[in-house]
Amino acid sequence: MNSLKPVCLSVLLLMVGVAVAYPQGSGSSRSDPARATRPQTPEEFFDTFWRYLVKKDAAYNTWKALDHEPPKEEIENPHGNVSRTYANDVAAKDAENLPFGSILVREDYDDKRKRQSISVLYRVKDYDKEHGNWYYLRFTETGAIMKGKDTKPLAGKVASCIECHAKASGKDFVFSNDALKVEKAPKTETPTKE
Repeated sequence: MNSLKPVCLSVLLLMVGVAVAYPQGSGSSRSDPARATRPQTPEEFFDTFWRYLVKKDAAYNTWKALDHEPPKEEIENPHGNVSRTYANDVAAKDAENLPFGSILVREDYDDKRKRQSISVLYRVKDYDKEHGNWYYLRFTETGAIMKGKDTKPLAGKVASCIECHAKASGKDFVFSNDALKVEKAPKTETPTKE
């Protein structure tokens, strides 16, 4: 699992169109020249990305909900069997191919339907070509970035996420579009009796 380089953080923010501008007097780049010239820290990026996901009147849960696909039996599902996945406009317009800028947000619930976490896939050009260019994030219910057993943030190139998502059909590291990629058998005409 690798942390993002500071330069990558700025690029990621530009891709989702998140402006890092806070009201005057709150440590914003307008009142803090040093902040305006330095890249965000990973923690600042996580916070900004979370605020983008839950912004008023455009939160991720207003995005297109994707049909739930049951997990493949041979894959242990770390998200639980109860979930809901949302796609931003970029992803929803081409759900089969998921172009750069696609964001998929999955709410993970326990068997009692209590939300346990919010997992995010964000496709960033030239981020991790070997693994589909996906940036992984896993948030708590309140927007804090979750930590793995090694206490590192579950963000970026998360080895356990990559290992699991490598099992997705279509070699694109995404399960939500597997059913879309299945080639349908061509229709055959039924011979008519003469």
